[in-house]
This record gives sequence, structure tokens and C-alpha cells, in this order.
Amino acid sequence: MGNHSKRLTAEKYLSENSGLEPIVIDEIAYIGDSLNDESMFAWLPLTFGVKNITPVLPKLKAKPAFITTQNGGYGFTELAEVIINAKQNPPLAKASGDS
Repeated sequence: MGNHSKRLTAEKYLSENSGLEPIVIDEIAYIGDSLNDESMFAWLPLTFGVKNITPVLPKLKAKPAFITTQNGGYGFTELAEVIINAKQNPPLAKASGDS
């Protein structure tokens, strides 16, 4: 509601508080659940929607790249668990080719 942009607010916050300039959008993930998240879905390459966004997908020009299998807070928890597991079990690095 109102005249605001999550993207502009996020860019302002990151530029003032992250210490990174320019902002590296490939290192940012975003999860949302409603129409007002569209600006973030359009801006970032790694975006997620919780399952309850499904009915409004036809109204979005920019859609999340992935959708959780759970609604609401359960969908947020689902993504958090995936991120935590990925951080605890990172993929193996490729060999340097000296074989």
C-alpha cells in the first residue's frame, strides 16, 4: 500500500550499510509473497516466492525464479533450511587440472 518501492529502499539500505560499492546483485537472494515484491523479483536474479504467491503470478510481469512448496512462514522456513544446509555442506571445489 502506498507509493514506495522495496527495490529503491533495499538499494539505499545496501549502499549505506553493506560497505559494498557497487552492490553485487548476484550475491543477494530475496523471498517474497505478494504483488508488492515484484520490483525485487525484477531486480534480482535469485528470487523466491512462497507458495501462496501462486494465485497472483498471472498479475506479475516479473516473477520469482523459484517457488517454495509451503505457504507463508512455512515457505520462508523451507528456504532458510535450504540455505543453512547449503552453507553447512558446500559443493566440492573443482580440481585445478594438474593430472
